[in-house]
Amino acid sequence: MAKFIEGRLFLKVNREKSYVARIDRQVKYLGYSFYTSKGGRVRLCVHAKSVAKLEDRVREVLSRSSGKSYEWRMGRLREIVNGWVGYFRLADMKGRLRKIDQWMRRKIRCLHWKNWKRVRTKYRELRSLGLSHDTAFSWACSRKSYWRVAGSGILDRALHNAKLQEMGWPMFLPRYLELHR
Repeated sequence: MAKFIEGRLFLKVNREKSYVARIDRQVKYLGYSFYTSKGGRVRLCVHAKSVAKLEDRVREVLSRSSGKSYEWRMGRLREIVNGWVGYFRLADMKGRLRKIDQWMRRKIRCLHWKNWKRVRTKYRELRSLGLSHDTAFSWACSRKSYWRVAGSGILDRALHNAKLQEMGWPMFLPRYLELHR
């Protein structure tokens, strides 16, 4: 086949990328991968390398040490979400997006927790988010790491999913479902 393409059509074939393979999740084509569904139909999914690249981009935007404003982060994250979901909208990825959103929300909570810095600021913010005096005070004085507190039930309750969306943080799954109505 390569001899025909190069000889008759005068096109160059990249031998590293070109191969004949069975349809499975290892094959990567334009960021997509393939799988066979229960009914025997071939379906599209997102390749693992594409997801890893996405996570790296999100990690870079939500880095706690970058010193960027929330507005810049939200805008950049909105661009990433819209572009990525728009490109991969043909793939079956509802479960994968749910996991990415959970991880991303934890990174956002971690970002807020670190930004509050001082005990009195943490206490004030937790109280404004509806926690009781005792709970807010005990968690504001916590010596646990940012990531650990971000995964705790307290911060999950205080900065719940609806609150994060209300604040303007974009998420992948709602955007994906919006395109599939």
